[in-house]
Amino acid sequence: MDSARIEDKKETIVRQIRRLPSEDRRYIIGAAILDLDRDLLKPNGPDRYAILLRIAESAAGHQLTPTRSRENTEIRTLIAAEMRSEGFTLDEIGKWMGKDHSTVMHYTKMLADARKFPKMYSALIRKHESFKKQLQDYDKRNL
Repeated sequence: MDSARIEDKKETIVRQIRRLPSEDRRYIIGAAILDLDRDLLKPNGPDRYAILLRIAESAAGHQLTPTRSRENTEIRTLIAAEMRSEGFTLDEIGKWMGKDHSTVMHYTKMLADARKFPKMYSALIRKHESFKKQLQDYDKRNL
């Protein structure tokens, strides 16, 4: 979202809050602007999911299918962990992945376990490193 549109939204909120008692205004305006900045600057979820899916499939060397195979689970793990680190909620991620929020939580914990036990999860760690590198390259080119 462009900065002019963000500023317009901020001004609208400020005008609405100015109607409140003066002692409450100062705190509410600051909190509302912080929330607005966080929400407006977060990438579009469904679009970001599609980008991450394409990059994760490339890093894993496997196309995502609806099965519960290890390859598919690893792709979903890479995507869920990245989207979580970008500030998306478990429910949002689950909705875009077609999974329950608890499944998304499991995916994020899988990557944390992989870091704790690198010998056991060496393939997932290699895929994660490749995924992160490809994602950084993509973000540099397109952001």
